[in-house]
Amino acid sequence: MLPATPTNAALAALNPLPRPDDLSKRNTAFVTDIRKFQEDLEAGFYDPRWQEAAAEAMELRAAGTFDEWKEKETEAFWGQKMEKS
Repeated sequence: MLPATPTNAALAALNPLPRPDDLSKRNTAFVTDIRKFQEDLEAGFYDPRWQEAAAEAMELRAAGTFDEWKEKETEAFWGQKMEKS
């Protein structure tokens, strides 16, 4: 999984225990989760400023700030009105 560098080879020599199969390239779920994490990291989703903005948006949604907009735009987007909850 790690690039073949002298440093990584030295670290592997210090700990020759095999990795569990759960952390191998054959585990599709693990590989998919690592790829998703890398994409999110590259997109800046772990940047503290992004995290703060996301938390603020979540609070606004919970407070109902966007409810009127959703009610107005849902039919145009989905072709039907939302059911009242």
